[in-house]
Amino acid sequence: MMVIIPCIAEIAASDTPGRVKKLRLGAVSELQRYLHYYRQLGYIPKLLKCCYYDTEVDF
Repeated sequence: MMVIIPCIAEIAASDTPGRVKKLRLGAVSELQRYLHYYRQLGYIPKLLKCCYYDTEVDF
């Protein structure tokens, strides 16, 4: 969850319409579910964080 918090804060602080914010928050929520699922399967959290940080997301 700690990885997702800055992303949520950035979305909340942006000057975008409410509908766009909802869509972006939904996408972040889906990402969080996938990361949780991978962790349950036994994937190494350090690798998941590395992959997440290497991916550039431009809102």
